[in-house]
Formats: sequence, C-alpha cells, structure tokens
Amino acid sequence: MAQPNRRDDPRIRKRVRKLHAQGASRNAIARDVGVAKATVSAIAQDLGLSFDRSGTRAATEAAQVDHAARRARLVTRFYDQAERIMDRLDRDEHELADVSAGKLIRYTVRDLPPHDVKALVHSAGHATDKAIRLEAVDAHDGAEEAASMLARLAAGVRTAWQTGEGSAGARRPPDEPETGGVGRDE
Repeated sequence: MAQPNRRDDPRIRKRVRKLHAQGASRNAIARDVGVAKATVSAIAQDLGLSFDRSGTRAATEAAQVDHAARRARLVTRFYDQAERIMDRLDRDEHELADVSAGKLIRYTVRDLPPHDVKALVHSAGHATDKAIRLEAVDAHDGAEEAASMLARLAAGVRTAWQTGEGSAGARRPPDEPETGGVGRDE
C-alpha cells in the first residue's frame, strides 16, 4: 500500500504553520515534524509562508569575506614560494647529494644540472600561476558574463520571434528586418 502524501496531511500542515508562526526555521520544522526539508518548503509555499533568510544571507556574505581574506593570504604565500625558489636558482653554489655504494655523498657545484633548473623554474611558475588565478577570483566583477548572457538572450528572443516558437503563430512579418528590432541602431 502506498504511503499517503505527507505534504497533504492536515496535521503536518497545521504543525508547520504553528512552528512557522513561532519563528522556527525550515530545518528545525523538518526535524520537529519528521519530514524532509523539501516537504516543509512545499507546504510553506502552499500556505503562502516564507522563511527569513537574512541570517543565511549574512552568514554567506561573512563566509565570502573570510574566503577572500584566505585567498589573499594564499596569494602572498604562493608569490613568496615562487621568490624563494627563484632565489635558490640565483645562488653562487649549490649543495647536492647522491647515494653511492649505499653511502650518502654530499658535494657542492657552481651550476645546477639542467633537470634541477627545469624543475625549480617549473615550480616557481606553477606557484605564480596559482597566485594569478586566485587574484583573478577577487578581481572578477561578472560584467563580461552579464553582457554575454544578455547577447545570448537577445539572440534567443530574436530566433523565437522569427520562427514563431513560444507564441501561437507570432511570426516575423515579411517586411520586417532580420534583426526583429533587437540590437538595431535607430
């Protein structure tokens, strides 16, 4: 036998309304009533109720500020690491070590072997690339995406209007220009 839809259960709906009136959060109501959060949201929507999201919004904004500060610290650390690596390359002498006959042998050379230079340069570049990517996260304002989205939206509206999709029989009149009035300079 199928379970009844808990969303339609009058006792649950009454309890959701009461707890909501007492200021309980959606999650608290779901725990109290024993239903999924989505069920509480659906019942609240049915009843014309909404939950105060200002606390969530404030917490989200605070977390974003905290993450930006952490990214700034990481950027500094990546640049510091890159500088330390490059400083190693600039030394007059380099201490190296090898194992020979089971013994560790240390020695000093003026120039690093090419594979060591390549590895250090690669590591410095990688640290710098990471720093640049993290800086770009906070420098990004979303304007490019907004402009691109608006252009795609205009193209979609133009296509739908010209083909008559989305509205019964609303096609472009034969004497109307191809642009359909969108993006036309007048």
